[in-house]
Amino acid sequence: MSQSPLGRLAVQPEEVRKDRGTLHTPGEILQQPSVWRETARRVTGLTSRAAELIQGTPSITITGAGSSLIAGRLMEAAARTWLRSAITVVSCTDLMFAPEWYLPARGRGVLLSLSRSGESPEIVEAVRIVQENFKDIAQIAVTCNPAGRLTRVLEGRKGGLCVTLPERSYDRGMGTTSSVTSTVVAGRYLVGLVNPSGPQAYLDRVEILSQVAEAFIEEHAGTAEAIAASDPGRVVALGTLPLEAAAQEVAHKVLELTDGQVPTMARNYLEFRHGPIAFIDRSTTVLCLVSSNPEILAYELDFIRQLRQSQAAKEIVVVGSEHPEILEGAADRVIPFPPGKCNLGERSILGVVFGQMLALFLSLRRGLRPDLPGSRGLVSPIVQGVTIYPRKGNS
Repeated sequence: MSQSPLGRLAVQPEEVRKDRGTLHTPGEILQQPSVWRETARRVTGLTSRAAELIQGTPSITITGAGSSLIAGRLMEAAARTWLRSAITVVSCTDLMFAPEWYLPARGRGVLLSLSRSGESPEIVEAVRIVQENFKDIAQIAVTCNPAGRLTRVLEGRKGGLCVTLPERSYDRGMGTTSSVTSTVVAGRYLVGLVNPSGPQAYLDRVEILSQVAEAFIEEHAGTAEAIAASDPGRVVALGTLPLEAAAQEVAHKVLELTDGQVPTMARNYLEFRHGPIAFIDRSTTVLCLVSSNPEILAYELDFIRQLRQSQAAKEIVVVGSEHPEILEGAADRVIPFPPGKCNLGERSILGVVFGQMLALFLSLRRGLRPDLPGSRGLVSPIVQGVTIYPRKGNS
């Protein structure tokens, strides 16, 4: 068992964890590398059936809501490797209103739907509408719940497949952690079946990612705890391309697990200068997820140095630098990744894991119970209060 602050939380006596609201969340963050390995074995077992639906498709539309939508954005880069511009990532809350905006009117395509619970009213409705009105669109769903409504809608359909993630990935804590990263791990393989390189290459990549993540959690859970101990009043997360999606999930987790007590914002570096930078004040911790691409990194370093010179923020934390020496004097903390180990998508997943740890410790710092931080009933693991109304022209 991990000896990090996260590991110590996970092994406290059950009654202590119940009282503190840490019965689930610390362990669910900690278990992720193990769950990824299990996810990889499970999804490769579906290679033949999934390839029938996805190999050679001219387009993929990825949909979800909340963290599941962000998971779609995190796997987008892997899909673009093969399909370039023929990829759309859209919220199911938009897809259900205007599917004709996002799906091809004629010909083949694949809708990849992501839902932890498989019970979100909007994704079930979106999948139903597409099933009834877009007969040439194959459907693949990734969910943690084999008994959810999403599974029942697609079950037995010729052009449909449900990929059920390992039971452990179905988070019991409010902040979805294992489910998000495991969905990305599974989805990256599925979209790769457009032009497959073989299951073993994928299994090898997941094993490398898992080993790096285990060492990363052990080494840097304490860093996340220390940042939280400084009690930031706001958090900004920045990233470029898939790392912007990772930044969005970091901000999402901090906002969720602090019940809105720590306001957050996520952007890409260049767009952030165009107005949103006004969000920063002297209470703000800025998390900079940095690229390994030298051309992109040059722009990111310019921003980090400019921000440091302005002294506008409380703390600048760089996550993911493969060459921390170039950031000497430009950031307050530098959290490195091992050089050359992980590709762009895998680095994004590691950035999300760090954000999960930070959100957990910020929640505890604010005196909240991370498993269920909200007392106002505004946020729930399965969204409440959505009525699905009949859609004109559809049953």
